[in-house]
Amino acid sequence: MADLSFVELRLQAMDKMIEDKEKELKTTLEELRKNPGDTILLAERNRLVEALAELNADQKILEDSAISLGMMSVEGAAGLQPNSDATGGAGAACPVVSISGIDCLTWQGLSEAFGLPIALSSKAPLAPAHVQETEPFSWQPQMEADPINRKAAVLYLNRMVPPPAGQEWYDSAAKRNMLSCNLPTAGIELKGTSDVALCTSAAVKANLPEHGLRIVMELKKDKAKFNPYQLATELVAANVWSPGLKPIAVMTDLMDAWQLMWAAEEMIQMYTCEGRVEAIGILRAFLEQERLTPDSTKIMHQQDNEGAEAETGGLLQRQRLLSASGAHADVADLDDLLDFGNGLGLSDADLHQLCCYKHLVALLQLAAPKLRAEAQDS
Repeated sequence: MADLSFVELRLQAMDKMIEDKEKELKTTLEELRKNPGDTILLAERNRLVEALAELNADQKILEDSAISLGMMSVEGAAGLQPNSDATGGAGAACPVVSISGIDCLTWQGLSEAFGLPIALSSKAPLAPAHVQETEPFSWQPQMEADPINRKAAVLYLNRMVPPPAGQEWYDSAAKRNMLSCNLPTAGIELKGTSDVALCTSAAVKANLPEHGLRIVMELKKDKAKFNPYQLATELVAANVWSPGLKPIAVMTDLMDAWQLMWAAEEMIQMYTCEGRVEAIGILRAFLEQERLTPDSTKIMHQQDNEGAEAETGGLLQRQRLLSASGAHADVADLDDLLDFGNGLGLSDADLHQLCCYKHLVALLQLAAPKLRAEAQDS
């Protein structure tokens, strides 16, 4: 009973914190409408959005784990959820939106919720690596999402954009809900996946490719069917699942039409490549210059970058999307707090409690996808 009491008290405390943050955000947004160029208000809005997403993520992880361990019923958890539709109804479900069905109107809502407009760049985000020769992809008569074309695309990408050691091109369409996630700030739940993805081999081996995303790729046979709003949504979802790797997104016909998307400050930037050679050169340069730590969990710190890649908004200087914190608590923030805890006047007991909570969050993050999958199968 002690554990149950702790969970209930913790969820109730989270409810109150979420309610307070929502009130703060509402007030800030009202002020921002009056003063749209106020940088202090913009920063405060971003902070509150990030804090809300983290709180909702923490709450969901704790609820899922408590239900799976038999410490709480689904009904009990629903009764403790904060109002999500401003109508006073507890536990209201978010509408489910298919990533592949995202259009300009749906994206407008997402963009406004996160303050992430799409900005079109005429400048390559990274100096392309020298590419001696490339070859166009040979599509089979089947649809681009057919396993035959997807398998061929993975083989093609292995030749054209060889993955670094410890990474691999992955047929992500085979995992239909790889990018599915909740976006509490936008009030929707996304469902779907990309066609192909570059993932860390550790994530693929663990059958958790969404936790090791570096590139998500959407394939279209016909350039006329390119949907930038779908690609932007895949970028957001990918950053929800792999915030530490700050994945980028690509839409292509695997011939001469390639569009790249990545997170920049206060926006999502998109660049349309000048053909296949430039696109492959940029992707090769990206993987050559941005290396991961030996354990494949983080981006290795880059030093002495020069040229386009060093400029603000460039591919190697991209930002972490604010929405990315919506999937999991950010354990790295707790690490920072523990590192500087003594300087903040925290007692040994406070530091010990934070350390225990950090490890609890990390364990729940690892267990949550497996527990959710088992719950869906049962």
